[in-house]
Amino acid sequence: MGSVMLDWGLEPTVNVQTKETVIAVLSPLQQRQLVRQVELPTELPAPVEAGQDIGKLKISIGDSLLTEVNLIATKSVGRMSVWEKLMSYF
Repeated sequence: MGSVMLDWGLEPTVNVQTKETVIAVLSPLQQRQLVRQVELPTELPAPVEAGQDIGKLKISIGDSLLTEVNLIATKSVGRMSVWEKLMSYF
């Protein structure tokens, strides 16, 4: 579903995915009217744990909200030590 930048992370970003699978039976017209809104922060402080809630996915048709699903980190990413951060500049 996307990725989020990490401040002081051992990796620069962490990918996110939906916590749950969403299934809906829709007509072809309704499928074309689906609106997906992803709400993610631009940056997070490290560390991040796998499965940690990061953001939300909202799915709607017109003004009707069909569902809201949490977006979670796909893996754990540790925090850099001061020494590792210093060495990343060289």
